[in-house]
Amino acid sequence: MLKLSCYSKIHELKRIVCEKVESSARSKKIFMVPSMSSAEPLADMLRGPGEWFGDGPEIWSWAEMYARLSPERKRRRGIDLPDSRLVLAYILGGVMSNIESRGKRVPPGVRRRGFPDVLSSAVRELLLEDVEPDKLLFDDAAPSMNDLVLPHELLYGVYGDYLIYLEENGLADNSQMPSLTREAITAACPEYLNDSALYWIGFLSFTGAQLRLIKTMSGLGETWGVGFDMEFLSPHSGMEGFRDASEQLGLVCENRFERGGSIARMTSSNTACEYDGVADEIAGLLDGNGRLSDIMSGMAYMGGQFQDRENSDGIGSPDFAYDIGIMVDPSRIPLMEAALRRHGIPFQSRSEIMVSDTSVMDLCKRAWEAYRLAWPTAKTEHLCRHILFGVSAEDGQDGRTCPDPGKVLRDMPEGLRSWIDFFSKREGERGAAAIRSLERLNAFCAYLDDPGGHTGSELLSALLSMADDGEWESELSSIAGDDADMDNEVRSVASTRLEIAQKLDTMANVKPRIGPAGDLRFSGDGAADYLLDWGRSAGIALPQPRSGAVTLYDSTPPVLTAHDVWIMTDVDQNRFSGSAAEQPLLGADVRDGVNRIAGEASHLPTSHEKRMQREALFRRLLAVGGVLTLIVRSETDSQGRPQGDPPFVKSLLSDGESGWSDVGYVQVREDLSGAGGVDSPERRRLLRGTFPRAASHPRERMRRGANGKILVSASSIDDWISCPFMYWCGYIARVSPPADSAGLFDRRLQGTVMHRVWQAVWNSYISKIDAGGRSTLQGAFLSMWDRVISDMSGDYPVLADPRFSAPLARLKTNMSDVSALQDEIEARAGAAGLERITAKLEQPLPAYELRNISFSGRSDRIDIWRTPSGPVSVIVDYKLGVSGRYLGSLQLATYAAMMARASKSDAGAPLVAGFCYIGHADSCVRGGLTQELKHVYVESARKRGFDLDESVAAAVGAMDEMDSGLASGEFPARYDSDSCGICAHQTICRRSERLGFYESDEETAVDGQDE
Repeated sequence: MLKLSCYSKIHELKRIVCEKVESSARSKKIFMVPSMSSAEPLADMLRGPGEWFGDGPEIWSWAEMYARLSPERKRRRGIDLPDSRLVLAYILGGVMSNIESRGKRVPPGVRRRGFPDVLSSAVRELLLEDVEPDKLLFDDAAPSMNDLVLPHELLYGVYGDYLIYLEENGLADNSQMPSLTREAITAACPEYLNDSALYWIGFLSFTGAQLRLIKTMSGLGETWGVGFDMEFLSPHSGMEGFRDASEQLGLVCENRFERGGSIARMTSSNTACEYDGVADEIAGLLDGNGRLSDIMSGMAYMGGQFQDRENSDGIGSPDFAYDIGIMVDPSRIPLMEAALRRHGIPFQSRSEIMVSDTSVMDLCKRAWEAYRLAWPTAKTEHLCRHILFGVSAEDGQDGRTCPDPGKVLRDMPEGLRSWIDFFSKREGERGAAAIRSLERLNAFCAYLDDPGGHTGSELLSALLSMADDGEWESELSSIAGDDADMDNEVRSVASTRLEIAQKLDTMANVKPRIGPAGDLRFSGDGAADYLLDWGRSAGIALPQPRSGAVTLYDSTPPVLTAHDVWIMTDVDQNRFSGSAAEQPLLGADVRDGVNRIAGEASHLPTSHEKRMQREALFRRLLAVGGVLTLIVRSETDSQGRPQGDPPFVKSLLSDGESGWSDVGYVQVREDLSGAGGVDSPERRRLLRGTFPRAASHPRERMRRGANGKILVSASSIDDWISCPFMYWCGYIARVSPPADSAGLFDRRLQGTVMHRVWQAVWNSYISKIDAGGRSTLQGAFLSMWDRVISDMSGDYPVLADPRFSAPLARLKTNMSDVSALQDEIEARAGAAGLERITAKLEQPLPAYELRNISFSGRSDRIDIWRTPSGPVSVIVDYKLGVSGRYLGSLQLATYAAMMARASKSDAGAPLVAGFCYIGHADSCVRGGLTQELKHVYVESARKRGFDLDESVAAAVGAMDEMDSGLASGEFPARYDSDSCGICAHQTICRRSERLGFYESDEETAVDGQDE
């Protein structure tokens, strides 16, 4: 007998499941959950007040179901994700060899380091949807081009061989469990289920393999005469057209459920204040004041939500405390923690921490990066500042051996021997501890780099030995004192060591473990990748939960999680866009082909189905809030670009049948954000309505030079070509974009810091060259950074603010990498026989006059080289972002055109040999240069760049167009511009009034699981 009950909130589920269990006449009750992370919340629901005495409830995951329902003699042994990838790597090698032996070629991306992740994801989805390998070879598949094997053909070979390998070696992938269980109960009577009631808790929908298993189980009474019931307690999505559990099973909900919930929205003017705003509202809620507290108190039904609490009579009683949970982007957890600390709010983390994110693995990554580059100054200093490097309880209060920056800049140690000599000059235990750590890490990295390679178990053993030799756990414990963060560090190190030991114990006691794939050997980057890959799937133990503390999650919480107040931060278009990257091996054509020939046997979800599933999961995520869900976002992203509500929120609040209601806005205080005013649709319409879609400006009111021509900055040409209205906002009306008022984390200030530092670095570098000395740009950078920041702090006090330290440190790291990149350019120039004459910094460009306007500009840097054919110049521009973003830019091509015209009238002027952008986010150079200079500035010919002549010609044409446009005085908006999605003036150009402005047309696939 199959029954279905639906619920909207977790507190409803508690009542429903208890009623079902009490009314069932079956002697055995079994509870099935999507994953074992939901076992503890379910056990809390079932036991009620008090503790368990005797055995707890029988709660199964898919692996537990397989273990209980399959005969022991035929049962396969499950393998974890690292072992699964190891087997796939082994099989991939064989498939590639077979392909190449037939004179075929594999796709180029297969040999990239990230391909194992892509392959593992595709295989996992095929297993979850129970797709047979031969369905990947649909009849009308596109033919191979020349001798290149198509991606789905490669996947067919690997997937089929993977299934055979698992069967021959008695292994089971975790994603196979539903399929293997179905095979087991089809072949033999599952007596364990006799006279039982099986409750499926928390499943929003089922994958193909899970659904086939359920349908097979529903016929067990007829097939084997097994008497048992199945009841499904499924969350209600409230989405029309979504294929949820009810539709998949063909069942109608038996009970009435409370629909929807209450949502409040909160916005801040920028990301810097978003987390302070959240912490401020939580503090107000706990103290009984503030906007969030007012909303909670004003909700009519709220009092009844807390009456079943232990030892509490509800709001107003002395021992009452709100249960608050917050979901934060993983990269921003430190910002949220810092904000909570500043407001004195206790908190705890309930997100699973992976070994790869612990200090132990971070130390290994830093050491490997330094070792690969022969222990350079910057990378090694970064390593030496790690909390686990050279800990020593015998010397110094904090017990660490961080090198003195002044001495590092003075001695500039390069290479292992030079660093050992550097530390040997230190007195006491600290110097000796640093040398021991450095030698131990060097030996570990040399072991990874062994050309003969090592197996996975050998690599893990080496990692464990390094941890034991370092005695990190005991030494950190001795210096922890009352520092709670240090206590967490001790626990992290101890848990990591325990995970390594347990993994090794499993490897040693199970023989054969995973068959011949276990003999694969790794060396160099492959060995380091193996350890990191293992660390990404191995979690460490979480601390015990604390009552009354705010709970932080860096990912989706278990499906049975509930909090009185649920706060979701960064709910914006970027994070919840409704789209995701397509699976490269399972594109739309492959999905359509598989679904066409597989029929009803199996089905790969289409991109549209994936999007609907993501939206349904988003709605279930909102339902974590038992009383109220607060969704928070910044009006601008980290680069100051405006962003709105994601389409999921818009469709939810516009869906009158969903039952969700918007109960109000929470305003971030002005002293936190500087925003002022409540963010509301009415306020936005008012702002938009005061500006037209096309601007005009009297020609006589534009800024002009002595000759009467309109003065134009050449650096603005990209904005004009992109959108004249955007140009009008920024350069004529001078409307400040949101980034200008951001204060902390302001991109313009970071750009000012970057240019000031480079100016000081190049002045130092050129002066030493002119004096006949030797220097490096990286050395000059390390010596100038602190000096420039100190000098600038007087004019920009925000540089000394602790909250600015994170982006400042990130900028320093990026600039250090770029300094090393420029040293490589200098080395290649010398090898090519070029001699640097000078580098002109912040150099004014010659005026470029047309009929109506006069262009002027200033270049960050102009390199002057002496070549066999005469002096040449190269225009260089520094960018904070990635270099590839400027591939369509005409800024430097315009500079080149201005200099080229001026050089025609000056016989002694160097010829313009090109231009290049240096991106700090990717440490990469993109430019348009002559053949003589191209290999000097751009190391890789594979990097797409500019054609110098075509770019200059395009710039000249753009300047002519701008001359006519500015003369007309009209500035129409271009809604089809590539910059329209990132423009800071979207609201005043009224683009956002267009229907569907925030909707994304991109439909791509993601992994479809309920959690």
